[in-house]
Amino acid sequence: MKFQKLSLAVIHCIAVNKETGEEKTIPKLNLVVSSRQDFAKLYIQAKVVKMRELSNRTEKWTVQGRCTCSETANMIVSKKPNQNMFIMRDIRMGQHSSNCSLFKPIIHTNKQGRRVGLTKSMFELPKLKKVVISNNNQVTTNKRVIVDDSIRETTNGMLATTFDIGCHLANERFSKYKWKSFEKTLFKQIMDLPSSNQTLRDLKKEGTVSGKKINIDIKKLNTLKIYSFDGSEVFELDEKLESKLTRCRGSLFKILGVDGYIRGDILLSAIAGLKIFNHYLTGSYIVVTIKIKNYGYSKTPILYFQPVHIDNKYILPVESNLERQCMSVLPYFDITNIYKPTSRQKSVFISQLENFMGVQDNALKEYLQVLEEYEKQNNKFVRPDLFVIINSQVIVFEIAGFMNDMQYVKHLEKKEKAFYSKLQHIKYHRVLSAHEMREVLEVYDV
Repeated sequence: MKFQKLSLAVIHCIAVNKETGEEKTIPKLNLVVSSRQDFAKLYIQAKVVKMRELSNRTEKWTVQGRCTCSETANMIVSKKPNQNMFIMRDIRMGQHSSNCSLFKPIIHTNKQGRRVGLTKSMFELPKLKKVVISNNNQVTTNKRVIVDDSIRETTNGMLATTFDIGCHLANERFSKYKWKSFEKTLFKQIMDLPSSNQTLRDLKKEGTVSGKKINIDIKKLNTLKIYSFDGSEVFELDEKLESKLTRCRGSLFKILGVDGYIRGDILLSAIAGLKIFNHYLTGSYIVVTIKIKNYGYSKTPILYFQPVHIDNKYILPVESNLERQCMSVLPYFDITNIYKPTSRQKSVFISQLENFMGVQDNALKEYLQVLEEYEKQNNKFVRPDLFVIINSQVIVFEIAGFMNDMQYVKHLEKKEKAFYSKLQHIKYHRVLSAHEMREVLEVYDV
């Protein structure tokens, strides 16, 4: 069994002025890490960062580290509560090169909280099962077929996590290098997912699983058009679509713009992910397909749709059609940083929020404290629609795209009363239109 040889992580420490951005090298302060470990457990002694208050105590300084494995692998140092120790964490998650001792792959967990990586079963078509129904003491076998969606749910959740992290990383280069750079970044995020055995390590090295060639395709679609195998019938994205696909789970379908044919049960699972509060999200989409090349034809065990907003500056995931409209005003403002959460994994959300906040320590501390209090009372964590930093002000948005749904309205009003009203350093806004989004941003972009 071959393992990738890891290179030493050499970290240069620098002090950065929060107000001016000025950098000062901290002499004779290079950290060398020779083992793979969680960034959150990389501690350094307090004397290392005594230059937090350099020369002039009125200036606000933060100590950062730069790993030599990558130009973008920057870390920030902050004090560990109640201890004379400091913690070093990434400003941008996943920026270390894959052979660096500090490289950390994206981790997804299932509903039971167990960590999940790539598994061999994810690259196999699920087996179809017949349903046995007992009705008035008469047992009949229904000809309809069902599948166990547990693997699909895990895979889709993992890909949602990948988009949560990958979209942010890709957007840093998208405006300059356009789609190809974005596509390559997302592809790398998928390939950096942890794998559980040698078979899946072969996927990363040789592109095969169990001797079968695996292709991962990432494409853009403006609209979703689905055709039957013979092309005689067109399926629209409407309220009848799921029932139609349920009746023909074992049939093959064609998606315009996507290579190969897709089985009905795989398509049904992917389509279900586009439905929120009984509304389908329209295009544009980023489509991820994982295909098995075998005997001259392709099987597609994994299909994933991510609705997105695309303009000349950003590609951002969206969870409602109103979100897409509101995102269209963002390029017109001088935004320092932006984070659109998509993962429902709390650990991923917190990690990404820390990366997004950067030097906004007070805002981060406040949010996490209020979040902990809310979670104790409601057994849920709050994941807003959008975070923006503009002129050093952190703004959080709820883009209310389903105000005609009473369940959604009650849930939103509860969050506003019990959570958002307690934020002081962070400004909260509920917006109902792109015009309102523009008006809010104009207040801060001065």
